[in-house]
Amino acid sequence: MTGVKILDKRKGMVKAVIIYAIAMIMSVASFHITLLEMFNLIVVCVPFAAASMISSDKEAGIAFIVSLIVLMLSTDRSYAIGTCIMYIMPSLIIGRITVLGKDRKSNEPVYIGMIIYMLSIITYALISKYMMNTDVVKVFIDTINKSVESRTQSMTPEQLEMLGNVDKRDIVTLMRNMVAVFLFIHAMICSMITYYIGVALAKRTDEVSIQRGLFSEFFLPGNPILFTAMMFLALYAMKYMELNIMADVALANLQVIFNVLFSVQGISVGVYYIINIIRKKSRSLFLPSIILIIMISFGGSVLMSIVGLLDCVMDFRKLRKVDKKSI
Repeated sequence: MTGVKILDKRKGMVKAVIIYAIAMIMSVASFHITLLEMFNLIVVCVPFAAASMISSDKEAGIAFIVSLIVLMLSTDRSYAIGTCIMYIMPSLIIGRITVLGKDRKSNEPVYIGMIIYMLSIITYALISKYMMNTDVVKVFIDTINKSVESRTQSMTPEQLEMLGNVDKRDIVTLMRNMVAVFLFIHAMICSMITYYIGVALAKRTDEVSIQRGLFSEFFLPGNPILFTAMMFLALYAMKYMELNIMADVALANLQVIFNVLFSVQGISVGVYYIINIIRKKSRSLFLPSIILIIMISFGGSVLMSIVGLLDCVMDFRKLRKVDKKSI
């Protein structure tokens, strides 16, 4: 190895260490500053992901261990374990996965990241319940219950009359049944922000060349329509079988999750055409772009999910011909 390569490697390592250090400082600061904790996803996940993209597996592992020690010494145990499991570890893994596929333009790290973030939250919930005697789900439901109760007490008689026969217990039950949806949406948002902003930050260091997947090229991997149909049929069948499974709740959660996914893909289609018309200034794309903007403005998530569903079938952007590899 030449002296220039050694110097470049050391330079990249120094940049990674600096970003890791900043991320650790922000992790500790988030514990002491409540407002900053609301932006943990930006101030913690993004820098850790970016740093892991310009470092090695070994350095990422060391950063995780050091972060855990620093947080345990400077914050409380619950916050330290929660931050490391739910934010730091997933962001480091997404960063390393991104580097492994850096020569291929793909959104696969986003899909994998969704799974990782969901698993990390479930892991923390189990650790919190059985090792720290704190039921995270119960705390969440109690918070919702108190919020609903406080809100109903502050309502005027006219507002209460508008609710009709809706009881606060029905609202709490609905929120409890939709925990899986909240978990999925949280994981999806975390994965997208960690990947897209993390890659942009890593590329600014000039230490790594990554073929970043674009949001305008986001599409669901595999055959989502067939998978959705099979899941709905399976759950619908379970509803009429003598199984101890809450099929109605599962169906409702599944419907919301796939509506969200198809809506995201529909918005991605709109962004794709808008970017193309700006770059190419092609009049042929003007009409579909205007139509999509109107659909987003007035149709909301319903029409966007329809666009996403149609894109899965018709492949408007011809992306599956370019990259057929999926998870």
